[in-house]
Amino acid sequence: MMPSDTTSSARHFAVIALGLTVIGVVMLVAGRQASGLEILSLSGMFALLVASVVGIIALVAVVVSRVSGATVAMAGAAIVAPVVVLSAVLFPIFRSAHIVAQSRLCMQHLKTLSMAMLLYAEDWDKRYPPSRTWCDSIRPYVRSLDDYRCPAARQLRCGYAMNARLDRFKMEDLAQPEETVMLFDAIGGWNLAGGKELVARRHGDTPNFAFANGRVAYRYRVDSLRWEAR
Repeated sequence: MMPSDTTSSARHFAVIALGLTVIGVVMLVAGRQASGLEILSLSGMFALLVASVVGIIALVAVVVSRVSGATVAMAGAAIVAPVVVLSAVLFPIFRSAHIVAQSRLCMQHLKTLSMAMLLYAEDWDKRYPPSRTWCDSIRPYVRSLDDYRCPAARQLRCGYAMNARLDRFKMEDLAQPEETVMLFDAIGGWNLAGGKELVARRHGDTPNFAFANGRVAYRYRVDSLRWEAR
């Protein structure tokens, strides 16, 4: 193939790549704005992937033809544009998936700790642990110290706090254990206890809670939760 033909091919590939990028962006926007049209978003992402491949082909053609100037700029744009758009689209998706994974692991840790709290109560006159020493009190019932750490705040020795209202409270005297907060995502600290003022809004602003019956769930509205022990 003659250099002029290669240059022409590079330009054609670059134009195609840029065109696919525009089409991909339009489909992504349309898919996000219209409910039930997720297929448009997926098609848009596929168009951007194809645009990236075509852009690479255009750049290879430029290198082979050893041209400079506008053709090089077009080939560069043909690669950069779809990659930038794809990055902008995929980064929030990957970040969201990471947050969900951390939240699920956090809930597993809270489940382990809540079961340890209930086992402690079974051995100690059906009473919850003292709030000032709750981490130490349930330690014999917790296999790993890692269970005290929230995966979203691993720098903390313990990423959770106990509801101080349950301090040595008798289980049978609690009217609604399934609704009463026992442990929760907190600002951190070994044997930390208190109330809603200590809640750490991790996991995409939806902290996790363990309730007095051992149930674990995430909640957005902290004020609506039951903190009183009665």
